Amino acid sequence: MNPSVTASEWDESPSVPELALNDTGAVFESFFERSVDAVWLLDQQAGVFVDCNQAAVELIGAENKQQLMRTRPEDLSPPLQSDGTPSAEKSVCRRLRAWRESSCAIRISRSSPSSPKNSGYICSSR
Repeated sequence: MNPSVTASEWDESPSVPELALNDTGAVFESFFERSVDAVWLLDQQAGVFVDCNQAAVELIGAENKQQLMRTRPEDLSPPLQSDGTPSAEKSVCRRLRAWRESSCAIRISRSSPSSPKNSGYICSSR
């Protein structure tokens, strides 16, 4: 049995799990910002980007991150996808699929003045 503890003896310092949880945010931030892969954070309900890393800025050929915030995936895509589907329609379908199935991966191809041909995958999860 533990002896009774008075209020003046109570240890208010953070526990080891609490300290590790606080470090998780810093680790994620470092991974996110320093990744050589383009990483986007999308608000699923609004369908707009709320954050991205420098690799995403460079992939799109933007001057800075602020140019890309609050844009929709279809705003950065050609009007039609390679299968002839309008980008806006495909974007909505992919977001719904990611929500329904917990994740969704799509192949993208993009051309921009600074990068003539880029391709990769977008993996989305809820």
